Amino acid sequence: MSDAVTYKYLLAANTVCARYFERVDFVEPHGNGHINDTFRVCGDRGECVLQRINPNVFKRPDWVMDNIVMVTDYLRARLDERGNAEEREALSLLRTLDGECYVTDADGAVWRLYPYIGGSRSYDVAPDALTVERAAACFGRFARLLADFPAQKLRVTIRDFHNTAARVKALEMAARQDVCDRLDGARRILDGYLDRAHLGEQFAAACGALRQRVVHNDTKLSNVLFDRATGEGLCVIDLDTVMTGYIACDFGDGIRSCAATDGEDAATAGLHPERYEAFTRGYLSALGGELTRDEFNALVPGALAMTYECGVRFLTDYLMGDVYFKTAYDRHNLARATNQLSLLCDMEARRREMEETARRLYFS
Repeated sequence: MSDAVTYKYLLAANTVCARYFERVDFVEPHGNGHINDTFRVCGDRGECVLQRINPNVFKRPDWVMDNIVMVTDYLRARLDERGNAEEREALSLLRTLDGECYVTDADGAVWRLYPYIGGSRSYDVAPDALTVERAAACFGRFARLLADFPAQKLRVTIRDFHNTAARVKALEMAARQDVCDRLDGARRILDGYLDRAHLGEQFAAACGALRQRVVHNDTKLSNVLFDRATGEGLCVIDLDTVMTGYIACDFGDGIRSCAATDGEDAATAGLHPERYEAFTRGYLSALGGELTRDEFNALVPGALAMTYECGVRFLTDYLMGDVYFKTAYDRHNLARATNQLSLLCDMEARRREMEETARRLYFS
């Protein structure tokens, strides 16, 4: 984000804060998410996290907020049933001084406020396999707690979000149109993705036998908060893409993010076997036997398909002029797409090993 845009949103954030606080001590940019704009706020209600939902990504931010209210209220109720739930185990929305769940600013953008979860931290890249296992356990527990949620109540906030075939068509169209004259420098990477379109087709065929569940849809490492003192996983954050979907998508995106040898901005990446095993063990253990055999069989195909799909999305955004993901430099999305293709190639080479590890962990 440019300094001018940051300043514009910072001014808007200060205005929005008046709807939530009687006294504001400071507002400052916070975090490095790809999509939304996030600010750390301190005032008479304590330390909080204020976010502006990106209207270019979420065309109906009110639907996003409807989903978040339902899911956070449900999670809180489930945790309260245990009688000893810690406050930091789930997100909770703060209402405005008038009791509203969110604020719409003068430009039509939607803002929401969460309490800051004290004593917590997040990671872009895991420091070790134990952190990966703890993150996976948080995502698995999230899915298990929502297993009985009435999924039909959730809005579709991004249509075809994990429709890999539709993502490939969007990539092909972006390449044909080449509106930014970037195709010549991306042909090799483009060919690598188009040659692997069958991965998405195979996964889509497997999904026909799968149960639709409430899933997170963005199970990257940075969407888990950890206790600074103990290192334990606390809760899952960034609920904007919570919709109905498939467990294999959440598992697959988690492997893509948490079990890679390097982060998305590195020149290359591969599958880290120890971290793959750690994520698989943590996720499956936390689910507690929830999977059907068809769902289990879709896990590894899901890992390949989600890595493929993410790379396709990065490359599409690069060819279209970086309109979706935030970037730090001109070829950032191309570098991300190259990184994901490198990871995908290693997954393909290790596919049998991945399947055997998952089978051993789940059926032992």
